[in-house]
Amino acid sequence: MKKARSLTNVKNLTLLALMTALVAVFQCIGLIIPIGFNVGAFALVPIVIGAAMLGPVAGLWLGFIFGLVVIVTGQASAFYAFGVVQTVIVVLLKGALAGWVSGLMFKLIEKKNSLAAIITSSVLCPVVNTAVFTLASFTIFFPGIKGWATGAGADMISYVFLTLIGANFFVELGICLIFSTVAHRIILIGKKMRNDKSYI
Repeated sequence: MKKARSLTNVKNLTLLALMTALVAVFQCIGLIIPIGFNVGAFALVPIVIGAAMLGPVAGLWLGFIFGLVVIVTGQASAFYAFGVVQTVIVVLLKGALAGWVSGLMFKLIEKKNSLAAIITSSVLCPVVNTAVFTLASFTIFFPGIKGWATGAGADMISYVFLTLIGANFFVELGICLIFSTVAHRIILIGKKMRNDKSYI
């Protein structure tokens, strides 16, 4: 029994390490192939898969790594003028919450319908990620972004939703949805190979 549990833990940690590496690699690839303000839309896919296979805590970790790579590579440096600490907290928080909510919802819906669960998780990951950023834009970053909007000759709301968020959210959402059926197959195969229902 202990041996089986130990083997399961090793498999889970190995899978988590793999998903962590994929999140980091996809986010860095985004630097070469940028998509507007958010250059790592593909990085959300391994977050969704990892959160679904390993649970909400693993999703939290993967989302945190997503945010950490954004900070380390300087992809959020434009917001440092509004406060470095605030920027770091927002970037880490939005990624971590996106992964956690994604994993939590998959876990709640999976028993009823695993396909519906992964589609829901795939939608919620970019939604939560964008929602946290939007909330920060109208609170923590408000004075700075208001200045950007004024300089661009736009009102605050249209600037946030059309310029800062713009098509990026729909790109993220589209990528996650397109890969959701692939993710579903990967999850089914992975769970069958692991032959367990454990969550980190």
